[in-house]
Amino acid sequence: MNVSQLRHRPLRLFAGLAGVSCLVLGLGAAASPASPGAITSLPGQLLSVSAVSASDAWAVGVGGTGTLILHWNGTSWTQVASPSPGTFASLAAVVAVSRSDVWAVGSYRTSSGGFKTLILHWNGTSWTRMPSPSPEVTDGSFLTGVSAVSASDAWAVGWYYGTGGENSNTLILHWNGTSWTRMPSPNPVHLGFNVLNSASALSASTVWAAGGIDTGTLILRWNGTSWTRVPSPGRAAPDVLDGVSAVSASDAWAAGATAAGTLLLHWNGTSWMRAPSPNPAQDGNFSLLNSVSAVSPSDAWAAGTYSTTSSGTKSLALHWNGVLWTQVATPNPGGATGTSLAGVSATSPYNVWAVGDTSPGSGGKTLILHWNGSSWTRF
Repeated sequence: MNVSQLRHRPLRLFAGLAGVSCLVLGLGAAASPASPGAITSLPGQLLSVSAVSASDAWAVGVGGTGTLILHWNGTSWTQVASPSPGTFASLAAVVAVSRSDVWAVGSYRTSSGGFKTLILHWNGTSWTRMPSPSPEVTDGSFLTGVSAVSASDAWAVGWYYGTGGENSNTLILHWNGTSWTRMPSPNPVHLGFNVLNSASALSASTVWAAGGIDTGTLILRWNGTSWTRVPSPGRAAPDVLDGVSAVSASDAWAAGATAAGTLLLHWNGTSWMRAPSPNPAQDGNFSLLNSVSAVSPSDAWAAGTYSTTSSGTKSLALHWNGVLWTQVATPNPGGATGTSLAGVSATSPYNVWAVGDTSPGSGGKTLILHWNGSSWTRF
C-alpha cells in the first residue's frame, strides 16, 4: 500500500481492481442486465452501501459490465439494471433517502481517455442518469461521496485534476430538487493534492465532507451559506479520511488511515479529536478504514481492511459502544488472496450491512456481510 493509494480514495479503489482487469477492460455503455434471482457473489467490487430499513438497502460498485447496483428487499439481494456510460464506469457511493429516492455517484471514462462525473437516480422504478457538472480539465473528475437531507437537498463530493494532472482540487456538487450545480469549495494546498472522499448531511445548514491534502487530513463543513475548513488531527502525509458520519450537531465520526494504521476522529460539537482505534496489522503491514456509519452516540461501525504477513488482506470491522472502539470478527472468504470492506451502513444495533470484495483465486468477487446484533454473516 503506497502513499498515493492511501491519500486518494478513488485511485486506491481503482487500483484494487487490478485483479479483475480482464473484467473492466470491456466495459461498455450498455446497462447491466437485472438478475433473475438472489445475488451472493458477482465478478467485481462493491464500494458503498446504504440502508433505509431492514427490508430496503442498496449497494453499488463496479462489475463485469460497468456500473453495478444491487438491492436488498428484506429477503434477498438482486442486481438492478443501471446506466453505464463511456468505456469505463464505476459507482463509488450511494445514499438512500427513501424507497423512491436514491442517489449513486461515481465517474466514467470518455472516448478521449479522461474521466467525468457520473450521477444516477432511483425513482422507485428505474435508475436514470442525471446531468452533472465536470470541470473542464485534462485528466478527469471523480465523485466519491454522496449524502442527502431530503428530496430537494443532496450533496456529492470528490475531486478533479488540475491542468496537466499535476495537482487535484476538491469538488462539491449540490442538488436543489431540480438540478446539480457546482459549489465553491476550499483547496488548502495550492498546486498540490486536495481530495474529498465522503460526505454526511444532517440538515440544510450542517453538512460534513472529509478527505485529505498533501499534509494530512481535510474536513470541510457547510453552514448553510458556504463551505469552510475545520481543523482536524492528522497533520502529516499520508494521513487521510475516507468516511464521515454525523449523528447530531455535536456527534460525528470520521474514519481513514495513517502510515501507522487506522484513524478515527470524533466531533464533540466544538472540535475534532482523535480516538484510540484498534490496529490489527503488525510488522510493517497496513490497516485502514474506508467507511464509517453512526446510529447513535453509543453505536457506530467502521469498516476497512488490513494486511497480514502470511494470509494476504482481511476484512476489518470496528464497533463503537459509547466508550471505546473494538475489533469485531468478520468472515474472510478470500482466504490467503485477500478480502476487504469498502462500505458500511447501519440503521439499528441489529441491522448493519458491510460490502467490499474478495479474491478467492482468480479475479475478484463482490462481498456482502450483515450484522444481526450478535455476529457478522456473509450473504
